[in-house]
Amino acid sequence: MKPVVDAVGSQKPVPVPDAASAPFWEAARQHRLVVQRCEACGRDQYPPDLICRRCQSNRLSFVDAVGGGVIYSFAVYVRSFMSGFEAPYVLALVDLESHSVRMLANIVDTPIPSISVGMPVEVTFEDRGEWVVPQFRAVRS
Repeated sequence: MKPVVDAVGSQKPVPVPDAASAPFWEAARQHRLVVQRCEACGRDQYPPDLICRRCQSNRLSFVDAVGGGVIYSFAVYVRSFMSGFEAPYVLALVDLESHSVRMLANIVDTPIPSISVGMPVEVTFEDRGEWVVPQFRAVRS
């Protein structure tokens, strides 16, 4: 995936899809979380790439992810390093339940003191202009 670019003013950055990541971002627009799968060896990978990082095949597709996972690690940012992100905010590595991938995403709609390693989370989506960004929040009962 290409890096995101900062939007004008105090808006959050938006995705800049490339050939490898465009299907991921198009699915996000539909509020669907997908991961890339190699059709040659069956490995799932994130972020999307032009070839499989295991076998170097270019036979790649995208499959729906359940959208649940657990927090592997997280950091609470008490200072904003980019316009649009009001501190404090949480950035986490999330292990997806249904796929052997770890995603980097914000944890939202969850009180910061309640966030912990191993916490079950579910995907949620944030509209950012013409694009939509997957994020995670604590599983709601």
